[in-house]
Amino acid sequence: MRKKILFIANPISGNAAQLDLEGLIQEVLDQDKFEWQLYYTTERGDATVRAHKATEENLDWVIAVGGDGTINEVAQGLIHSEVPMGILPRGSGNGLAYHIGWASDIRKSLDMLNHATIESMDTALFNGNLFLNVAGVGFDAHIAHVFDTHGKRGFFSYLFLTVREFLGFDSQRVELVLDGKVLNRSAFLLSIANGSQYGNNAYIAPDADSSDGFLEVVIVKSMKGWNALTFAFKLFTKRLKNGHGVEIKRANKIEINTTFTCGHLDGEPIGLLEENRVEILPRSLKILVPKK
Repeated sequence: MRKKILFIANPISGNAAQLDLEGLIQEVLDQDKFEWQLYYTTERGDATVRAHKATEENLDWVIAVGGDGTINEVAQGLIHSEVPMGILPRGSGNGLAYHIGWASDIRKSLDMLNHATIESMDTALFNGNLFLNVAGVGFDAHIAHVFDTHGKRGFFSYLFLTVREFLGFDSQRVELVLDGKVLNRSAFLLSIANGSQYGNNAYIAPDADSSDGFLEVVIVKSMKGWNALTFAFKLFTKRLKNGHGVEIKRANKIEINTTFTCGHLDGEPIGLLEENRVEILPRSLKILVPKK
């Protein structure tokens, strides 16, 4: 019996080039193994509603087609269910997709889907809101807010904004409680990582394992002068470790008190509270992964 698949696609994810998604699915997906339908979202939150409905429709798989924001929305509709989520990356960063092993080329990822297997992954809550890959406070969150209102999408727009905003951004106070242990730091950015990378092979937590029951807490203390150059090099070469200017801890319950006002969840901007709580939800989402 063929598996029933629903593709939930964000029509504005990725670059402006038109993609014949329906034609690619028909061409690449094994039609002997799968029967499928394609749904395009129309507004923010639509993917969550459609994914949740899929859990009641006797569907076997749901595939999120878009960036980390779309993937997050689909996951919100599938969490704690028996329906696994797959990913066809079409965003600006595609951090979770690349962490799991999906290809940047959508045709290749579709072919990988033909032989995908099912695993369970951790997710996490930040003030009760779901994230799958990386949540952040500080500079990366500031860029997420600026990028959200910027007219152009894509990696080069993100890079441009990062360079433009860098010199005017300062470290601020952060108090952390990691599984009951208190730390006080001055941080340029603070990342809470379930996956290993922001996207585009920028590895903020190279050793992160999204099924080990822990979150990686990455504190970048300073980004002035030489520290900025070495940080960028280490970020793109998977060499970011404990050392000068960087501190990495592990925890499953985290409290954050800070003078920063902006945060992000999987690249989507959020506002912060005076006291912010993060907790992991072990193996709460079934996920399709490429066959190893």
